[in-house]
Amino acid sequence: MTLEADELETQLARTGVTLDRLDLALKSIATAAEASPGTMTNAVSDLRAAFLPVLERFQNQWDATTRTVQTERRALTETFTNESAVLIEAVAEQRAAIMRETQEMVRGLADRSLTELHGVVRDVLFYAVLLAGIVLGLPFLFGVLLGRAWGRGRLGKPAPAPVETVPLR
Repeated sequence: MTLEADELETQLARTGVTLDRLDLALKSIATAAEASPGTMTNAVSDLRAAFLPVLERFQNQWDATTRTVQTERRALTETFTNESAVLIEAVAEQRAAIMRETQEMVRGLADRSLTELHGVVRDVLFYAVLLAGIVLGLPFLFGVLLGRAWGRGRLGKPAPAPVETVPLR
């Protein structure tokens, strides 16, 4: 593209030189037209003959410039399209990687939560059984101990004599 741009600058410089020559020719024609109108007809013919190739060269340079701009526009559009596709693909890959990491984190969190929940449930059940054992077992234990103590106290005393009963008639 740089070569085309350099060539375009060279052609534009040539066009500038040609336009300067044309300007000098028009000035000389204006001077001649003021001096003699008869020579004006010849000058117009000469101008027409000299101006048509310049105009064709200008048109050719304009076409070359237009083609260069169109070529550069197409190349820029293609580059933009390629870069957009690469960017979209990179964003999609990053999004997929983030989603994978998020899913792994959620799985790990769920596994840890279930493990912790299992431990909490086990501890709660252990303490509930322990509490039930204490609430139900202590009165029973006290009853047994009291019964033994009472039984020992009665062993040391003589038993009362049996009472004879008289039948009623």
